[in-house]
This record gives sequence, C-alpha cells and structure tokens, in this order.
Amino acid sequence: MSQATYYMDSKQYLEPKKNNKKTLYLLTGFFDAFFMGGASILFFFASIILIKQHNHPYFAKFIFLLSFLVNFPHFLLSYQLLYIDFRRFIFSKLSFFWAGIIVPLLLIGSLILSSYFNPISSLGYFVNALYFFVGWHYIKQIFGTIIVTNALQKIFYNKIERWCLQANLYMLWSISWVWTNIDGSQQIFEGIIYSSLNFPARYILYCFGAIIITLILVIITHLKKHIKERSKPSLTALIAFIASYFWFIPQFYNPIFFPCIAFFHSLQYLPFVCAVRRNKIKNEIVKLNPEVRSKIYFIRHYGYLFFSVVLGAILFYFLPRYLDQMNFFDFDLYGPTVVMFYFVIFLNIHHYFIDNVIWKKNNEQMQKYLFQNKDERYYSRNN
Repeated sequence: MSQATYYMDSKQYLEPKKNNKKTLYLLTGFFDAFFMGGASILFFFASIILIKQHNHPYFAKFIFLLSFLVNFPHFLLSYQLLYIDFRRFIFSKLSFFWAGIIVPLLLIGSLILSSYFNPISSLGYFVNALYFFVGWHYIKQIFGTIIVTNALQKIFYNKIERWCLQANLYMLWSISWVWTNIDGSQQIFEGIIYSSLNFPARYILYCFGAIIITLILVIITHLKKHIKERSKPSLTALIAFIASYFWFIPQFYNPIFFPCIAFFHSLQYLPFVCAVRRNKIKNEIVKLNPEVRSKIYFIRHYGYLFFSVVLGAILFYFLPRYLDQMNFFDFDLYGPTVVMFYFVIFLNIHHYFIDNVIWKKNNEQMQKYLFQNKDERYYSRNN
C-alpha cells in the first residue's frame, strides 16, 4: 500500500451507506487489525522474552520461511497488479508508463553502468537509496492503511488532519533513516560494501523533537474531530499507527524483532491485495451460474495467491542464487552474492514506484474494488 491511497475519493463509494448499521472491512475486523499491525505488536513483546534466542539456527530458518510465504509473494503481487490487472494503463497513462517501463529501464541501466565503471564505490550508493525508498514506502503504506481503514468505517480526514498525521509518520521515517547514517561506518549488504552518510548525531535530537511536536498535533486534531463529529479512529487504524512506532523508533530495536519488520510490512499489504482481487473477480463472474461461479472464484482467487508464493520464491530467491553459482562475476571484486544484490536493489526500489502509482486516486478501478464489498461475510455490526 502507498500513502497515495489517501487521495482516493472513498466517499463516493461509502457515502451511500452512511446510515447503514454495518461496518465494512477488507477481510474481517479481527484479521484487518491482526494483519495491519496487531501481529507485529504482539511479536515485539514476544521478542523481548525471546531475545537470547536470536543466534539460534532455528530463528534464521524462521525468518527464511517468512520470506518465502509472505515477503516474496508481496513483491510479485504488486507486479501482477501493474502488469496484468492494470496493464492497459501502462501505455495510456504517463504515471503507469513511468512506473512500468521507464523506472525499471533506468534502474537496470544505472546498475549496469555502476558495475562497469566503478563497482566498489558506486554500488554502495544503491544500498543507501534502497534504505531511503524502503523506509519511505513503509510509511506511505502505514498512512494509506490508516486512511483506508478509517474510511471503511466512514471516518474521513480533512486536509489539516491528514497533514498532521502524515508529518508525524514522516518524522518516524526520518529518525530511522538518520539513525542508520550517523557513524559513517562501512557495512556489507549482500557482499557489497557501503558506507553510511555520516550525519551529525544531533540530527537524532531534531527528529525526536519533530516527532513529539507532530504527535501532539495528531492528538489535538483527533480530539477536535471527536468533539466536533463524535468520531474516533477505527481500532485497526489505531493499531497500525502504534505499530509504526515499534517499527521505526531506534530505541525499540532488538535483534529478533528488527529482521521481521519486512515480513510485517508485507503482511500489512496482503488484505488490500486480497480485497481488490476478490472484488474484481466477483464483478467479472457475477452473471455466471452460481455453481460455476464458485469454482471459478476459488481457482482465480486462491490460485492467484498460491501462484504468487511459488513464482515469488523462484524469481526472487532460487533464480538469483542459481545465477550467483554460475560465476558470471569476479567474486573478489563483487562478492559471492552480487546477483542477489542486484535483485534485492531492483525489487525494493521498483516496488516503491509501482505502489506509488497503482493505489492513486486516478486509478478508478482500484478505488472501486478496494471499497466495494457486498458479500455479507465481510461485514460485522458496529458495537
């Protein structure tokens, strides 16, 4: 999910149900809250208890399994959305052409040129770019999660309320990024040596100050909203907001929780993709015989998800590992996992640009499928 989701004019899809006593969820109330932050909060407190186990070999295997089941599929699902579900926009809309054609060509060209002319120093800058875009992308997704889950319960933010929330979340991203670039030390990422940007330590204090100020603004705007409209944030939105502090504040770092943040980010993404895919399929098969419709829905929806797990593992793990073993590159110069390095850099940066376009307001089909849910199984009554 992208921050751009908040631009979606969800009112046109939800306002007609304003007096409906039922509240709309992407999955269910419990699973929305669990996937979009609840699981990460629970795991954070569990990780404190299990802190001494972070060097256990089973922990590494656990992280590896999570990547197969959720992280790799989450990348592939974004590619399926862009290049399959919304492929007709790639050559008809400039933003889709930019994300689908220009950005990958620029990334591939930049990686090739950097590898050819000055691989030791140049490739390290791609790691800095990766952390920059990944953190930014995570925050945009959290923002979109908060806005959409509130909109589903007919809670809409005005520009000032959105700005305050957005500012606070961006400050969380900034402190995380600054923290990783304080000491200027050299580190290794998939065999490539890179250096942090050596920011002054006082920047951390500035970020903390900005977080406190913007958090106060978030609280004030929500209190005013509650007094004026008698509304409060949805439980899922509140959980996603709290989870973002555990993800980004450096003082919450621990060696068990930190490697799992990418998993929880991917987990947060899944309800949105599942909802869009589910509603899109239902719209396409609505006129078919009920028995046939049920079978087609099962195959197209769950087959889609299963396909993303299998193909994601093949494309994003087994293929680059295999290519690394083919000795195409000088290991002394590039390290033993340079192909995996290229894949990780390309995937994460391109994924940012893909999500930044497919979830935007001008993608009317995405709006329609995201906020449409007529199956009674996905409703529950307000308390």
